[in-house]
Amino acid sequence: MPFREHVVREINASTAFPTSMLFRLPSLKGAATLVAALALGACASLGPRPLPPQVTLQAITAGVVLGGSAQARMRFAVRNPNAYDLAVRTFEYQMRIDEREVGAGALAQPVTLAADAVTAIDVDVRMDLRVMGAALDHALRKGTLDYSVDGNVVLANGITLPFRKRGTLDTPNGLRGN
Repeated sequence: MPFREHVVREINASTAFPTSMLFRLPSLKGAATLVAALALGACASLGPRPLPPQVTLQAITAGVVLGGSAQARMRFAVRNPNAYDLAVRTFEYQMRIDEREVGAGALAQPVTLAADAVTAIDVDVRMDLRVMGAALDHALRKGTLDYSVDGNVVLANGITLPFRKRGTLDTPNGLRGN
């Protein structure tokens, strides 16, 4: 027997492992298939991230005045630009007039935003009358009211969609101060 063949046989015999230590590695093709299947499953569960809603303040209805604060109800028109309904767990916002926070509020109960439609959402808000009065006084003196509504829509699946609405309103001429 040639020398090379003899050495290979001896190495093979001396490196034998007990059967309990042997394991079979999957083929490269099988491993690649498993990784691809897991990756596709993970991506499919995430789905596309929804577009954020478009929020417009529709109305403010005055409520109870207690001490230095007032309770009011704000109605928002919330447009869902997505082609599917959005289940909303909470809708929270802060309202500012001339960069002063005048109130904040949150949705009392979950709501569903219909696909590609506008949904009216009523939210209670507590406002600090001192801050609100100062902001309105400033707005009346300059002739415009700069406002912003910033917040988050938190979906039932935990995804948070921020929103921001800013604008300027002209104050009525009869209300402008000197």
